[in-house]
Amino acid sequence: MTLDEQIDHIFDLIEVRDWKLAEKESRDLIEEGHWEGYDLLANIFASQEEMDQTVVLLEEGVEVFPQSWTLWMRLGNYQSDLEEYEEAEYALKRAEYLTDADVELIRLNLAILYGRTGRFEEAFVLLEQTKEQYPLASLEASFYLLDEQEDSASVISAFEAFVFPEEEDEEELEENTISGIYYYLAKAYWRTEELALAQDALGLALHWDRTNRRALWLKISMEGTIAEENKYYEIIIQGDWFEEGENGEKFKFLTSYQVVARDMEEALSLIKAFEPIPLNLDSFQVEEWEELQNYPENPTGIYWTGDFWTYEEGEEIR
Repeated sequence: MTLDEQIDHIFDLIEVRDWKLAEKESRDLIEEGHWEGYDLLANIFASQEEMDQTVVLLEEGVEVFPQSWTLWMRLGNYQSDLEEYEEAEYALKRAEYLTDADVELIRLNLAILYGRTGRFEEAFVLLEQTKEQYPLASLEASFYLLDEQEDSASVISAFEAFVFPEEEDEEELEENTISGIYYYLAKAYWRTEELALAQDALGLALHWDRTNRRALWLKISMEGTIAEENKYYEIIIQGDWFEEGENGEKFKFLTSYQVVARDMEEALSLIKAFEPIPLNLDSFQVEEWEELQNYPENPTGIYWTGDFWTYEEGEEIR
């Protein structure tokens, strides 16, 4: 296999959560002299929310491959997530001055770091330098900075003035970035008590990325109810997929949710009301479910949802 094929294969392993094999093959890449092995290891451990180990691996990666701006940038980003701000700024600036570095992307991440440390003027200066290359990501980052300052009016006015790039610009149509933009817009409308507009924007945020944790939390804050009977459930749903194969094949799907509801009937009702994908709601069946604990102080809603796993109708699943 070529290097790109190996990387794609490891990404497939990560998607199906085969952590052990994905880690082995990533380490094989490192032994073959490819910095991409460390990049993949970071994805593996970050996907399991092992952030401290992710940072340790990337620190090792930049020692072995000090000319990889990608590893330096990712190290800085994860250090920033862990509030190791001085270390993060050093790593990002190291990345910025390496050969062939994507300077605009690095400065975009540096602007977010500055926002986290209250250096808003410096952050906006950097975003001015990134918005031509990364208009959507720069807009989302600017909304983050404005949200941190609770400047909802500026979020709304900036969105109204923004011209979205043409759809053929695939790199700029990152679904999670667009979802983030609409999340901040929804939050701004909610803060200014324009509730109908907030609901519309939140619906678009979840349309673009139904797994957006921030949007899910905002939806809970806007719509959830607290009740003594509330319980926390993990539920796996099976149903009919909405698209057919090239030759008319029928597909099923499996996906999972973490839900707070008073009972399973309400949980299933919340799932059906939430789902932004055009699925046949009547086909929904509970494949597995578990009641984890009582949650009387937490409002009802969808707290987490997984990706879809699709398979051909009649295919045996394990």
